[in-house]
Amino acid sequence: MPILSRLLTALFISIVPACLVAAPPQPGRWALHVPGRSVLVLDLRREPNGGWTGELVRPRHFEADPAFSLFSNVEGPAIVQPVAEGALEGDHLRLKVRNPSKGLVELVWTPIAKGGTLGFEGVPSPPPYLVPAGEKEEVANSWDKGRTYTAVPEWPDNPEMTAIFDADQADRSDLGSIDWSVVGPRDEARRQRTRSLLDLGKLRSGNDFYHAAFVFQHGSGPDDFLLAHTFALIAASRGRTDASWIAAATLDRYLQKVGQKQIFGTQFVTLSGGPTTQEPFDRALVSDALRQALGVPALKDQEKQRQRFEAELKGAKQ
Repeated sequence: MPILSRLLTALFISIVPACLVAAPPQPGRWALHVPGRSVLVLDLRREPNGGWTGELVRPRHFEADPAFSLFSNVEGPAIVQPVAEGALEGDHLRLKVRNPSKGLVELVWTPIAKGGTLGFEGVPSPPPYLVPAGEKEEVANSWDKGRTYTAVPEWPDNPEMTAIFDADQADRSDLGSIDWSVVGPRDEARRQRTRSLLDLGKLRSGNDFYHAAFVFQHGSGPDDFLLAHTFALIAASRGRTDASWIAAATLDRYLQKVGQKQIFGTQFVTLSGGPTTQEPFDRALVSDALRQALGVPALKDQEKQRQRFEAELKGAKQ
């Protein structure tokens, strides 16, 4: 790895914000929301002897996807599952909760920022994030069994990922005067640190994945662009509706990198000593209506963009 890359990577590692370091578990109430209501409420209390008690409240029956982001076949009334035992293990609390049909079930509560994650025994996917619940907040007794409810996880943003994104954008504030011998190693360090945050489970919010998509969109190979496209899809699914544009742009860049034509028209390249072009570009596959649904300009507006980019770059070289 180049020396500059190593130094930047070390810098990113050294400034992990304290607010993302898990704090010791505290008593309180937390909830997982779906639109307009709570689907889970966790209440934790300390006992005089230092132990833990409380309860998990949930609908009588529900089916959830592995990520606990979709809830279907939900039926009331709400039931209370008492916490039979709680043991502190490092930065998390291992709970044994009484399930009416399964007996004691193990849960893991890990505080993060103002909320925390609630891991379920036998579920290997990332646990859902619960936010502070109101004093009188309760799980509803009445549900529409035929409806699928989408969880609103309300993940906190990772400030380090935001700082990485801001640095990425700052390096591109003046496209006409970028020194790629300097910015290239910075980009590589940013991608490495973003990948580390991903592997550590530190990317959670829609903003986190939105920022990661841009960082990897500025990569060099098709795998970078395909990963950026995946990040963009996750960002959109976690509330960043404007991530549709970067989802389109990452797919366009991936297609061109593997020798195919872009289909949305997000990619512009100025050839050495020549014009700015979008080629190779299949303009017929995707309609302007679909482009605009993704936040991508229509073809006539793209041509105006192309002419403006060409003029700006020519002016910068004069």
